[in-house]
Amino acid sequence: GNSGQMIFKIEDLLYDIDRAFTLQAGDIVLTGTPAGVSSLSGGDQLIAELYVRNRCELKTSASIA
Repeated sequence: GNSGQMIFKIEDLLYDIDRAFTLQAGDIVLTGTPAGVSSLSGGDQLIAELYVRNRCELKTSASIA
């Protein structure tokens, strides 16, 4: 998926979040996934990269519905 599939525009989400919380440089905002994205199973690996230098790797240990 991509941000064009989201219900709300990223700019609108950040504006609303910033009204309730203090956002600072480096904060990460998690928004969920587009419809049709499958569930995670034990042993699945997630990798997120931002500008290649910032990388986060997670491995699930149990199924997540």
